[in-house]
Amino acid sequence: MLEVVRVLRSILRPMGRIALALIVAALAAPLVAPVAAVAAPKIYTLHVGIDDYKYVPKLEGAVADAEIFADIFRTEGADVAILTDGEATLENIVTRFQTMARLAKPGDTIIFTYAGHGAQWPEQFRGEEEDGYDEFFALANFSNRGAGVREMLLDNQVAELFQKVDDEVTILFIADSCHSGTMTRSLDGRGRIGKARKLNFTEFTEEDLGLEIDDSTFGVEMGDLRNVIFVAAAQEYELANETYEKGNKPRGALSVAVEEALRGEAIGFDQSTSLGDLRGYVIDRVRNLVGARQNPDVQFDPGYLRQLAANRPVSSSLLTRGLGRMEFIESQADLAAVAASTPGTPSASRAPLSDALGLTKTKLVIEGPGAAQAGVEAEKFATIVRNRADADLLWDLERREMVDIATDDMIGTVPDLTMARRVADKHRAVAALQGWAPKRPLHTRIIALDSRLPDDVRFRDGQSVQLGIEWPDAAVAPFPHITIVNLANGGEVQYVFPAGQPSRRLSPEQLKVEIGPFPITRPFGADHVVVFASTEPLTEFHQALETIHNKPAITRFVELIDQHAAGANVRVGMTPLFTSK
Repeated sequence: MLEVVRVLRSILRPMGRIALALIVAALAAPLVAPVAAVAAPKIYTLHVGIDDYKYVPKLEGAVADAEIFADIFRTEGADVAILTDGEATLENIVTRFQTMARLAKPGDTIIFTYAGHGAQWPEQFRGEEEDGYDEFFALANFSNRGAGVREMLLDNQVAELFQKVDDEVTILFIADSCHSGTMTRSLDGRGRIGKARKLNFTEFTEEDLGLEIDDSTFGVEMGDLRNVIFVAAAQEYELANETYEKGNKPRGALSVAVEEALRGEAIGFDQSTSLGDLRGYVIDRVRNLVGARQNPDVQFDPGYLRQLAANRPVSSSLLTRGLGRMEFIESQADLAAVAASTPGTPSASRAPLSDALGLTKTKLVIEGPGAAQAGVEAEKFATIVRNRADADLLWDLERREMVDIATDDMIGTVPDLTMARRVADKHRAVAALQGWAPKRPLHTRIIALDSRLPDDVRFRDGQSVQLGIEWPDAAVAPFPHITIVNLANGGEVQYVFPAGQPSRRLSPEQLKVEIGPFPITRPFGADHVVVFASTEPLTEFHQALETIHNKPAITRFVELIDQHAAGANVRVGMTPLFTSK
């Protein structure tokens, strides 16, 4: 549990300004009439998904990722190609990409999505990589011996393909895989999390090394290519796991988040979204899906997008039908223009959080001695299911613990029905917040004070942490006031900040801050820290929070958000905090 102290020792350190360019997605808005003298821009896509690997461990959700992306862009009238399983050979991928590069004209867009295994092998240009290994995507017939070694797509090869595209053609590259890394927090084992999209091969026979690669790709990173927007599933030290969020069919967490964003879930209050909002939605949604074990990244060149905006007609949209319009346009000036031209009220179609909370019950599976009787009593607050695959939570009566099935985390000690109800109610509220907060993105994460520990681990009794907050776009000035609430693992609402302390107005330069330290204390499990950044101090919200401080009042907390903190003048971030003895 995060210890609540009335005299908060907080350190607010400016971490530098983030330069972000924008993609504005005016979803569900009327389309702008095309300029007659300019041909409509075209979209060319390639979607690769591999589950059925011939020589290495199989996956389960990569083909579904590719098929869903193909369906989305096919609906938009794009020139779509999809390569799955055995079709996903190096020759077929290179041939299709070269075709797209030849057909695409200035103003057009190429979209390349990959879902499958990633791995590493000895670097081809000595001294290029700090760890001595290149990253690659493993194709269906990949092996670390013989001819199968050639069935890979090295990061240098991808860069070589991209460099041969006209630099006035925008490339969107989405890579749902991981190349290295480990779990920042171990799995419990009683939940249900999908397979990691990573192979462990680092040894190859000498005769298989030495592909013919253009040496102009030496040291090139995806973010260095000015016309490329690169969306990566995880940081270098993390694994990318499949998730069962969409039912019993696993999917890549990054693919789920990007799909939702394309279907309109990243839409802002003004029915449009900046690239900062898109980035914010994807990062926060993926962290929610996998219990903060995975942190995606979005890389791009702001200067290129500003130049592109000046040279393209307004009608040059990435998505033109059905899903609305997605534009590549300039950043800060456009963000200010959008903000100035739109009312500060949420869309009427957005249901209040408290309504979402009342629509469903937590699905609970109970195991251990006395499970049948406990299930009868638990039906008052949960839907009882027989199998873990159908459940949100597992109540292990023998070990007196509750486990989150989706993230495979032990989230609290549960000795009786009273605590079971509180944990179930909290889980339901967190699920509602997870669906709501990424639409108003404010990145938050737990930071280990011990430099030997990665962030987002399970912290121990006596350790201390800080809370990191990052504004996902270039406009902190409208949201300088911070409110912090901790939802303890037993359902207690803990008002952390400002909690009687003077409200601090952050300066416009502070797009990243760190607050704390906070010591870890009992009880242990999974807390969720909720951060609100607002245009003005939320004085009435703070007064109401005082009345429920340290009380199991989750439902009331959600009602207070609807009343005081659900408007367009508030950004929201949430991050889990896992603790143990």
